[in-house]
Amino acid sequence: MGQFHLLCDDENDYAEWMAACQLASKGKTLDDPSFDSEVSGVKAFLTMQSKKPQPSDVTEVSPNDFVSQRILKKLKPHKVAEMIWKHRAKVNQLPELEAKLQYIRSWEALMDYGISYFIVRFSRAKKDELLGITYNRMIRMDINTHEHKQTWRYSAMHAWNINWEIKEMKIEHEDSNFQFSCSSADLKIVHEYIGGYIFLSMRQDQEEELDTEMFLKLTGGWHQSSDPTVLPSSN
Repeated sequence: MGQFHLLCDDENDYAEWMAACQLASKGKTLDDPSFDSEVSGVKAFLTMQSKKPQPSDVTEVSPNDFVSQRILKKLKPHKVAEMIWKHRAKVNQLPELEAKLQYIRSWEALMDYGISYFIVRFSRAKKDELLGITYNRMIRMDINTHEHKQTWRYSAMHAWNINWEIKEMKIEHEDSNFQFSCSSADLKIVHEYIGGYIFLSMRQDQEEELDTEMFLKLTGGWHQSSDPTVLPSSN
């Protein structure tokens, strides 16, 4: 995977680039009506970062109330407390609603935002791995490091089916065919996630009438036969 470094002229230029990248990651173009709101969200996030924290007593912060023991073992508690207080000072003067919106924007900016994780075992694999499911793709990851090993986009999927006797799902994809079992949840839940996201991606107009038959076909596979669920044409 290659890396690119962009040098932006000013804050507005940076906000437009970030908004464009965020839209591209969702499969949208610059003509999408949400572009301006994406730019505004990035600018608001930059404003929050640029605010200087007010001096206060860091000892008032208890890292154990905010951070897991796994993180505290890697960083000194006093250092963690300083980081928490620094970021708190950026929002503590905001109205409650605006502070909540800033929190949501920061959450959405996280690299793993919107990913649901399942512990799976791929066929012929000797150990468990993570399967991340998002609104537009599935991601095969290392269970310890969360390193991305392979990505399968729904737009290149042809069909999938489940063998309910051995609890195994098979995916027919443009790049490869693969199958896996799930140990962290019932396999029907994985099926519902994939089918639900594909159904949402097919609804270009959110005001159009809900196609109940197609929704049940894509998400209700546990009460159907073992025949594969074939994706409808996008045309």
